[in-house]
Amino acid sequence: MWLNIKLILLFSLLGFSRLSAQEKPDSISTKTEKYNRFLVYAGVNRNFSTGDGFISDAYDLSFGGELGLDFMITKNLLIGFQFDLLKATATKPEDLAGVQETKIISSSLHLGYKYYFSNLLFLNLTGGFGHARYSNKASFGRKFHDDAFFLYAKPKLGYTFDENWSFYLAAAIRNDKLRIETTPDFEDYFDNSTRIPISLGIQLGF
Repeated sequence: MWLNIKLILLFSLLGFSRLSAQEKPDSISTKTEKYNRFLVYAGVNRNFSTGDGFISDAYDLSFGGELGLDFMITKNLLIGFQFDLLKATATKPEDLAGVQETKIISSSLHLGYKYYFSNLLFLNLTGGFGHARYSNKASFGRKFHDDAFFLYAKPKLGYTFDENWSFYLAAAIRNDKLRIETTPDFEDYFDNSTRIPISLGIQLGF
C-alpha cells in the first residue's frame, strides 16, 4: 500500500513539473511582447482659426495635409517629427498689403505618450515645437515670406484594423509666433495666430 502511495505522489510531482515547464514560455513571451518601433502616418486636416488676429480675420483656411514619423522609445514613450502644409486664401487683401494667397509650410519635433485602451484602440498625447514658413503671393506678382515659431499640443485617437495598419482621428491646438515688421498699431494683429487642425489619417507601423 505504501508503495502505491509513493508511486501516486511521484507521478503527481512529475505531472506538476511538466505543467510548470509548459507555462514558463508563455510568461516569458508576455514580458517580451513585441510592438512596432517606427510609425509612419499621413493625413488630411481641416483648420479652424481662433482669436482676433490676422489669420482669423483676413483668411479663409482650406484643407491641409500632414506627414510624420514616430519612434517608440518604449512601448509607451515616443519621439517624432511632422511636416504640415496649409493653403490659405486672403479674404481681405487690403489688410494684408495686397496678399492674395499664403502657403504655410511647417516642420516640427514632438514628444508623446501612447496609452492603450486595448490591443486595437490607443491614444497618443503629444506636444511639440517647430518652424513655419508663410509663403505669400501678393498683387502684381509680388512674392515674399514670413517666418514663425510655434508650439502645439495634439491628442490622437487610433484604431488598429490590421497588425501594422491603423486609422486615426486627431485634434491639435497650435499657436504661431510670427516675426513680421509692422507699425506698433498692428503688432497685436500680426504678432501671432492660433488655429485648431482636425485630422483624419492612416498609420503604418514596422
